[in-house]
Amino acid sequence: MEIISHSLVETEQLAVECLAQLIKEKRQTGKATTVGLIGNLGSGKTTFTQAVARVLGVTGRVTSPTFVIMKNYRLSEGVALPTSKATPWGNLIHIYCYRLES
Repeated sequence: MEIISHSLVETEQLAVECLAQLIKEKRQTGKATTVGLIGNLGSGKTTFTQAVARVLGVTGRVTSPTFVIMKNYRLSEGVALPTSKATPWGNLIHIYCYRLES
């Protein structure tokens, strides 16, 4: 699926919609959720992750984990999405896999 956003506002709305769908699926499976973002350098993967983090209530700076491979952001309990659905996750883990060979 290819999605094109033309602004940060559109990207954040996309994050809200994506999270709402993921919460619905998580309630059905009860398992951890993994989302893969694939795209060229500069295609907006980190921008989308930053939007997801904002929606999930992350207040700190969210940057690409290009050099450290992984960043973990602890989520506050009870954060509700604009869709009124409570967030079922405890962490947002942002992994950069581009440099990994195995």
